[in-house]
Amino acid sequence: MMVITDKAASLYKTASISDEPLLESQMRLVAPMISTATPDIRPDDRKVLELLGLRGRPGRIDLVEALRQGLPSSTFQRAAERAGVSREEAIRVLRLARASVFRKVAARRLLDPDESQKVVRLARAVLLAEYVLEDRDRGQAWLTEPVPALGGQRPIDLLDTDEGARAVEETLLRLEYGMLA
Repeated sequence: MMVITDKAASLYKTASISDEPLLESQMRLVAPMISTATPDIRPDDRKVLELLGLRGRPGRIDLVEALRQGLPSSTFQRAAERAGVSREEAIRVLRLARASVFRKVAARRLLDPDESQKVVRLARAVLLAEYVLEDRDRGQAWLTEPVPALGGQRPIDLLDTDEGARAVEETLLRLEYGMLA
């Protein structure tokens, strides 16, 4: 699927010879060119559900409903394993309540919606890193080693917040398109 990203749109809105913003009519002409030139490489919901070991109709609304109800605790273990980190480290970096998660895993209960969202955030980052770096091991290594473009922090340590996850995603997208040295 091809999309126009918010970042690309804002760049094209302000890019002109006279440094004046493009008119809305000019944007309508430029947008199709951007949308066909910029593939959306972010993992789709089907791949996220697959990584987490969930079956069913893949779709955004289905995932939203699953998150609202809470994901099976086994999804936490699968995401941590795929990221190449221990359950302890995943709990720490996602800022989950250790006792609560271990109790739910032992009893095979559902995670709460907040815990579930963090697990999905980790799964999306793992899939995108694997795609961009073209290898599971390299994706795991990138997530768990300091990255200069992220202020020297490990990408996995930023996944506890939406903004941190966006920074990780944007860095991976810049890597994919050759925008990082």
